[in-house]
Amino acid sequence: MPSLTLLIADPDIRVLREMRQMLEPMQPHWTLHFSDDVEQAIRLLEAHTIDVVIADGQLPSIKDRHLLDYVRVRSPRTVRFVMAREADHDSMAETLVIAHQ
Repeated sequence: MPSLTLLIADPDIRVLREMRQMLEPMQPHWTLHFSDDVEQAIRLLEAHTIDVVIADGQLPSIKDRHLLDYVRVRSPRTVRFVMAREADHDSMAETLVIAHQ
């Protein structure tokens, strides 16, 4: 029985495919959910108990809130990680505030 449930959200399908391949060996132990869309990610969060959310730092926001901020408010015990590619200092600083502390 899986002991950990992860949600990985990134608008880039290629990144999700790579993450899926990389994490596939953990599937007997982990339940994995993937989303390339914020709305779908929220539906997954509402339908499942998610232990860990890994989200792209540049993921489009919902009503001016990043997905990780939504998770922080809705499910404060969920561990939040931000994936970062190239980003300017200010936007990265804003995103890190809502990553897990």
